Amino acid sequence: MKALLPAFIAISRASAIIEPMTNLSPIAVGRIPLEPVDIDELDQGKNEVYQGMIAVGNERYQSFIKVLPTKQLVNELVAYVVGRALGFPIPTGFLVRASASDIPDSQLLTELIEQSGEEEVFVFGSQDAQLPSLARYARDIYVNNTEFDEVDETLSSTRSDDDMTYFEDKDNFLLWKELIIFDAWIANTDRHPGNLLVAEGGNAFWIDHTHCLTGEDWDCDKWQDDAICKNIVLTTWRQRCLPEEKMSLASRTDELIAQINELDLDQLSESAHLLNFLTGADAKKIQRFLEGRAQHLQSLGAQQITPRSTQPRREVS
Repeated sequence: MKALLPAFIAISRASAIIEPMTNLSPIAVGRIPLEPVDIDELDQGKNEVYQGMIAVGNERYQSFIKVLPTKQLVNELVAYVVGRALGFPIPTGFLVRASASDIPDSQLLTELIEQSGEEEVFVFGSQDAQLPSLARYARDIYVNNTEFDEVDETLSSTRSDDDMTYFEDKDNFLLWKELIIFDAWIANTDRHPGNLLVAEGGNAFWIDHTHCLTGEDWDCDKWQDDAICKNIVLTTWRQRCLPEEKMSLASRTDELIAQINELDLDQLSESAHLLNFLTGADAKKIQRFLEGRAQHLQSLGAQQITPRSTQPRREVS
């Protein structure tokens, strides 16, 4: 499977980047007009995820609906707003009002509503890009050639930090530099095959940012702007890069630092609706963390790479 996985990956042959901007566009707020359904077990991660419609005004969008603890919801909102502002390929997101009757099967939603004392709480929505995750893409192809148990065991191994074989061939991944830099900036510690959506010869989309801002249960008083967090894409490729690729990553990092510095992060709290979940002081700490961290992106990314030699190995007689 290790040798076969890179051949399955045709990520971002055509760019999925949208036009970057300096303003932070607010995430739309919607409702759930019809009871959603459970998603396929193969696509279900650690969180409760459902598939259904999200209504925003008179428009309806086929989407995935995630019921999340508060900090993970904040993480999704922050990553969505700043990622889209930079033009990165993140599907359209929604902040969704939900009552217990909207998703009656959700135990977490019932608990969140009881804790809040309100009739509704917010959940996160992501428009269905109608693309398979990398995990499913590999499984669906490989299952034709082996027993299901073997596939399950092999793909489980690819989710570990030590065996990220699905990222081995950078040439199949047009946006590898941007993904390293973005994950470093937002301190995303959980990039894996289930949160990259792929299409053969087509686009790739980045989803599921519940573990950014250093993790799923962060403490904003402990953040350090220059702290090195687990960056799975960087860890996978740091010893596979050629010198010119390291230089290219450093150059792209400088470009993105300039873009980040142009963002009006004063708009973050309002655009991501953070005051529904955090105090004003904690929302400001998120802004300051991102502003400060942007200035360390070279040390958090390109400077950690030790390029591999371009010289052929000498035979030992």
